[in-house]
Amino acid sequence: GITFTDADSVKMLINLIGDLHQPMHVGFAGDDMGRKVQVKFRGQDRTMSLYDVWDKGISEAVRTQESSFWLGGWTHVRAVSSEFARDTELWKKDGAEKSFDRWLSESVDFACSKAYTHPTTGKRLAGPGAEAGPVVIDEAAYQVWRELWLKQILIAGERTAIVMNDILDAQGASKLGTAQGVKTDADSERAKEKAEWEKERVKRQKDEKSSRSSGPSFNPSVFFKNLSIAVVTVPLVILAANHGLNPYTYTSLI
Repeated sequence: GITFTDADSVKMLINLIGDLHQPMHVGFAGDDMGRKVQVKFRGQDRTMSLYDVWDKGISEAVRTQESSFWLGGWTHVRAVSSEFARDTELWKKDGAEKSFDRWLSESVDFACSKAYTHPTTGKRLAGPGAEAGPVVIDEAAYQVWRELWLKQILIAGERTAIVMNDILDAQGASKLGTAQGVKTDADSERAKEKAEWEKERVKRQKDEKSSRSSGPSFNPSVFFKNLSIAVVTVPLVILAANHGLNPYTYTSLI
């Protein structure tokens, strides 16, 4: 059989917390957790499932179209400081089991009220009363879901920090082994993803450095256009400065 090391167990725990906050992971069995709900996402020709929208559609849109934001400091715990403080106190008070149960209940509520509900029309996307056909998520609807998705990521992150702090602060934490005995397909995919992110980061840094180091360019067309304008306007400005704007003054000068 498979033998899990301490590091494998911690890794699986981190994945579990993250998965717990993906709303479609607690979706309805009747629509296969959103896989049977088709979505026309931001005008794309092909549809994708509601599951894929929440699992990778929104993240890919943010990562590829807002690379500076994605690679910036948006994941800092300051963005969810109040939630972090509340969850920390409840973790100390209730313990792990009740906290995980509460997080699960919150994810179910989020799935029902947010992920399975159209963000601008308020209509149900699955179940009784849902309209047939692909669900249209335009730019306005996407922006609402984008903010909700980012917040879910931050909430999952601060809760992961709480759990890990509790583990590492406990007696015997120094005896935990760091060797990994299990490598999953998800590990391989995550490694590829990190490599792509690193390429994007390096490219962005090179582009920014190039834009800063490049000096001002000379455009002959623009130069002569500005010169011709100056030939006309500068003498007029000098005349106005010396003789004022009275037209009779200029009549006497002619």
